[in-house]
Parts: sequence; structure tokens; C-alpha cells
Amino acid sequence: FEADQLFMRNWLPVGRIDQVALPGQYFTRELFGEPIVVIRGEQGLRALSNVCRHRGRIILEGAGQCDKPNMTCPYHAWRYDLQGQLMHAPHMERSEGFNCKNVRLPELALEVWQGFIFVNFDRDAAPLGPQLAPLDKVLAGYNLAQMGCVDFERYTGNWNWKSTLDNFTEAYHQPLVHSSTIEPWVPCTQAVYEDVEGPYNLFYMYTRNGDPFQTILPPVQGLSEENYRRTTVINVFPYFHLLIDPSSIMWLDCEIRGAEDHDLVWRLLAPNPVLGSPEFPAQKQELHGLLRPVWAEDEYACSGHATGVRSRFSEAGRMSYMEKSLHQFYNWLLDQYQRPSTD
Repeated sequence: FEADQLFMRNWLPVGRIDQVALPGQYFTRELFGEPIVVIRGEQGLRALSNVCRHRGRIILEGAGQCDKPNMTCPYHAWRYDLQGQLMHAPHMERSEGFNCKNVRLPELALEVWQGFIFVNFDRDAAPLGPQLAPLDKVLAGYNLAQMGCVDFERYTGNWNWKSTLDNFTEAYHQPLVHSSTIEPWVPCTQAVYEDVEGPYNLFYMYTRNGDPFQTILPPVQGLSEENYRRTTVINVFPYFHLLIDPSSIMWLDCEIRGAEDHDLVWRLLAPNPVLGSPEFPAQKQELHGLLRPVWAEDEYACSGHATGVRSRFSEAGRMSYMEKSLHQFYNWLLDQYQRPSTD
């Protein structure tokens, strides 16, 4: 149900533009049973079905760069250009009525926002950029599109994927779950939850006494004074998450296999000179040492929640004012669940 109502009809994050900066570069993903490839051709970026139109074999695997301006299926050598048009099919000239011009790979809608690549299986979906325009103002000064991106951490969540976003959508759980890690640093009572009108939520977590937010990586220059005293949390529905401090951005890229089976894949974004500096490996290790215990605390909270909500006695209680962002997420979910089916 969720695959059809949510994931096939909304904008899904799949990667960064620096992964496909050069012609012929590509990366592959599997989204809810659908193999796709994002590839840069002479006419720009495209997101295509990665399934050959002959007998259904996957065409490209992993990530890389095509040696020639085409993609060749490794099963029967059907060859497509980088726009998805079939160019050559060996020995098919004897098949009556067959014409390569009539065969092409299905294409998904694609948008780039702040350097992130989003795709949508619904080619008629409303554009994403205008819906996120208020967030562009929030992110002004960071130059996210020019930042580099590196892998940081991966672990498996054996709980409902929505619980992951729930957990990263409020600071109300901090005093108990993060009593010695996050709460002393940015107290939950200092958090400010914004009213929003788009498919996202937004809140800020300020330092206890308005002191500068301490970072391991060097702060980005030219930010507003407020940004040096807080972290910013952005969730774009259904599952895109950014945790932003004055120096860098942690991007949570979920790989969802089932309702209660997903990988949490954290990636770090920072200015390229920072990522290329000799100090960065040690800084990355120090940052990992700081964040990994926090994520372990979140895992403990989410796994216990997963057990509890399966109970026949489980029912939703009254929410705190600190859970405004959850209310926004749940209202969005209800809207999606009630959308007329496209079948």
C-alpha cells in the first residue's frame, strides 16, 4: 500500500550531482523493487528504468562511467543511448515489424535541489523545487550544491521506517534518551518548531546559553549569526533528513526494503577544501566518535518503540508542543493515504 500511495507518487532522494558530474557517469539504485539508473548524457541528467526491454535483465550495476556513449545489456547485447533509446539489437533484423526506434527505457521525473538528486515515478507530479522554496532561504550561505559528500555510517533499523523519521523530528526525547550526549548541549526546551506549508518540517535547536555551537570541522564562513548558535533539522517527506550545524551537514539516506526493514545510511557534506584537507581523516574519526553513541541511543529508543506499538493495547497519546513536526508529518501521511488510487 505505501509503495503505491507514497513512494511511487512522491519525490525520492537518490544521490548527489557530484556522483554524475561527467558525461557517461552513472549510479544505480533499487527503489521499492524498481531498479533505476541515474546517468549523465549529452542532454543532461536522466533517471531511467535499469531493466532491459528485451528479457528484463539489469543493464548497469553499481556506479561508474560508460566507456562509450551508450549502455549495453550484458545478456543479449541490446544497446541503448544515454537517453534510453534503443540503438542496436543484434540479429533482430529478421524479426518482422521490429524497429529500434520504437523501443526505449521508461523514464522517471528528475529534479536537482541543493545538489541532491530526486526522482519521481509519477512523471506528472508537481515540481519539487517550488514546494521547497522556503527552505532555500534557510540554507542560504551554505552553498550545498557545491559541497562534497562522503560516506559516514550505515546500520540497519528493524523497526518501521516512519519511526526513524519520527525520532529525528523532535527533541522531546532528548532529556532521557540523550541525557549526557545531546541534551546538555542543545536542550530540548530551546528548540523552535516552524509552521510550514510544504511537504516538509523544519526546526532549530539552540545552544543552552546562546553560545557559539562548537564544531569539529571548521565553520562555514558567511552564515547568519543565528546559524552559528544552532543546529537546523529539515525533513522532506517521505524520508529525506538533514542535520545541519555551522560546519557541515549530515544527510540520512534511507534504503527501505520493507515496512520494518531499512538501512540508515549517513553521509557527510562539507566544503571540498575541508574534505580534502590533511586534517580531515582525524576530524572525521573524531566526529564519528561523537555521533555514534547518539545514534546507538536512538536505536535503543526506536527498537523499544517498535515492540510497544505492536501491542493490542497500543494507542496514540496526547502529543507535546515539542512534537509539532510529527503532527505535520502525520497530516501529510494522511493526505497521501487518502489520495485517489491511480489504478
